[in-house]
Amino acid sequence: MDSVAAGHVTVRALARDIVRCAELEAVLDGRAGPCREVVGWQGLTPAARWYVPEPWAGHIGAAAILFVSSNPSAGPRGERFDPARHMSRRDSDEHLFAAADGAFDDLRFPGIAGGGFNRDRSGRRTGREVPFWRWTQGIARELLGREPTPGNDYALTEVVHCGSQSETGVAAALGTCTSRFLRRVLAASPAGVVVVVGATARGAFEGQLRAQFTGSVQHLSRSAWFWRRGELLGRTRYVLTLPHPNARVPAHGVAGNLGPQLTAELRTFLRSWTPQAATASTAAPPEPPRAAAAPAHRSLAAAPGRTRAADSGPPRSSRVFAITTRKRDRNGDPSLMPGLNYVVAAVRTPWEPGAVRVIHVTGTDPRWRVGQLVDLANASTGLRLGQYEVIAGHSGKSTIWDLP
Repeated sequence: MDSVAAGHVTVRALARDIVRCAELEAVLDGRAGPCREVVGWQGLTPAARWYVPEPWAGHIGAAAILFVSSNPSAGPRGERFDPARHMSRRDSDEHLFAAADGAFDDLRFPGIAGGGFNRDRSGRRTGREVPFWRWTQGIARELLGREPTPGNDYALTEVVHCGSQSETGVAAALGTCTSRFLRRVLAASPAGVVVVVGATARGAFEGQLRAQFTGSVQHLSRSAWFWRRGELLGRTRYVLTLPHPNARVPAHGVAGNLGPQLTAELRTFLRSWTPQAATASTAAPPEPPRAAAAPAHRSLAAAPGRTRAADSGPPRSSRVFAITTRKRDRNGDPSLMPGLNYVVAAVRTPWEPGAVRVIHVTGTDPRWRVGQLVDLANASTGLRLGQYEVIAGHSGKSTIWDLP
């Protein structure tokens, strides 16, 4: 499989994990949890439930600009299913992915018309213009210095993928949803400029991604900061926060918050941007000799050279890695564990899709790279554990597996 195809498979698998989210299914099965309120906006009766979480809108694997906001907007609480306007749980994984990735341009499915209107399955505009969508188009125009092509020049996503009104349930679900998907979504996007919209998304980035960004940080106001040209999840990026267009602030645009000099810097960067050029350097330093005593802490999330994605995209391993499970050790924090650690997220597994695991290397370093797909098996039983994607890091604790 070539690198482009491998990357496409990874994006499709991520979309599937979001639309078939295990946390949502658990809530529908009656389990109490942090996502119950936001899931409940569309109803908690499985037989009547039609709504699916929304992974993104636009070609996330190619767009130069990525907007990240709180959660998708939704219709009234308990809205009835309209086959002309809605995708549903009954749609296939393939169609759900196509509707998300082609939200602006795949006329087979409901989506977004003209960058600012809802579109039904017949391709007709429905309802009034959506102010947020029109605002994102204007911000993209300001960044590019030309008229943008929605879905190709920019894509939209959120830190919580279930929809509601007025961010109902978002605060409670934020930690769960971002720990499962935020890094994976960012790693799947080559975007050179990430626009973080509003306080909720801003807090998620500050809490979970700031420590991984290698560039400088400038605080411009209470509602705007600027992460200036650094590496984040294997890509060279700028990250800027802007107030939500509904916020009562003096300025909502790029120049009004960053000033003309930084705005010009972003525009110059985007003029030379390509998905390949955005990939950070992959050169890794030589491995230091291993001492007999426990080595100093090094982790994929912190060690230079190990957070670099491959220039050729996310490759897949040609072998199955046998790991030793620690059945009782579910509280590993890679930032506190001595030695070499990798963090992986389940892509294809019959047990816990999206689950994050810490792989503690006790033997030979496999030299995995961010975005790489690895197949794991239980060293004791030979049981296949499924396919996992190497991600850049994890904020919090997770089950530890050992790699002899």
